[in-house]
Amino acid sequence: MFPKLKEINILEDYKLRLKFTDGAESIFDLAQVVGFKGIFGKLHELDEFRRVYISRNGWRTLTWPGQLDLDPVTVYASATGKSIKWVLAQKEPGKPIRKRRIKGPERDIPKRISET
Repeated sequence: MFPKLKEINILEDYKLRLKFTDGAESIFDLAQVVGFKGIFGKLHELDEFRRVYISRNGWRTLTWPGQLDLDPVTVYASATGKSIKWVLAQKEPGKPIRKRRIKGPERDIPKRISET
């Protein structure tokens, strides 16, 4: 599981300071990420934008009233400059990665999975 959003601080314009569970911090400019088109159009109003909060479900991502949220993988990748592939390969902090053998013709190839 990839690092989760831990804290947000609203800055000027459409920028947020994000802190993640792995210690990463970044300035996140929503204007550059979503462009305020479609369902994100209402966030162009600063009062609406400033209603942002961290979702309380397991995803812990940027959320606005009306169930408007951003994909947590995209948020972390955009905020840190990491690739989406790299983010998806990360384990949950504090949980070891164990190897599991695949059954079938490819059984000798170890596959990384995180413990549940």
